[in-house]
Amino acid sequence: MTQRADNCEPTRAARGRQAVGVIGGLGPAATLRFFDRVLQLTPVTTEAEHLRLIIDCNPGIPDINSSLLAADSRAEDALVATASALERAGAQRLVMICNAAHYYAPAIEASVNIPFDSMIEAAVERAATLMPQGGRAGVLATDGCLRSGVFQSALEAHGIDSVEPDAARAIEFMDVLARLRAGATPEDCSAPLNSIVNAMVADGAQCIIVGCTEAQQAMDQLGVAIPIIDPVQEIAAGIVAVAWCDQ
Repeated sequence: MTQRADNCEPTRAARGRQAVGVIGGLGPAATLRFFDRVLQLTPVTTEAEHLRLIIDCNPGIPDINSSLLAADSRAEDALVATASALERAGAQRLVMICNAAHYYAPAIEASVNIPFDSMIEAAVERAATLMPQGGRAGVLATDGCLRSGVFQSALEAHGIDSVEPDAARAIEFMDVLARLRAGATPEDCSAPLNSIVNAMVADGAQCIIVGCTEAQQAMDQLGVAIPIIDPVQEIAAGIVAVAWCDQ
């Protein structure tokens, strides 16, 4: 996905545009963030011009991070079933609002006959735009996501090296996520996040991809000097470009 909605002009109502199936609920706040970004980025003149989104927000899908760490197939089975159901419901292309779950993207793509737009690729393409000659991108994500290698392999394909938190800071980041999910405010977690980010910058990160929605909300409070890439923002812009502008 290389297109963006930045220069998109409204031309006709959304009835002729593609319906987008959304594999969501991983967690629900990430799905809501994606929905909000799509609404904000679509250059409509009336409400009727918005995209049709078929959203399956299912928090009951087995925990992705735990499934990756345990090599458990239940999450993959649930994601494949969700993708197939969205296609039957009328989706003409798919997105999945969870970074770590993109480890299962090949199985999802093999199960449907419609395009699957990757938020990993959308974020990495943004990094490549910022560093056209290559460079080093920080990846701030859960331990399962980091172990899966979804960001690292995509960055490598674009000639970009990845910078990850060291073992101690990776544990600290998981603790920050647990606190945020338990109700801590972004301000409560700004100090440890600052420490983690500063260490990644010291290790050579020229931008940081934030592979977790809860962390993104906290990162917005930090005012980091280097570019921060939000995969939800990037996939929302990309899906508006391909499903709304190009139809």
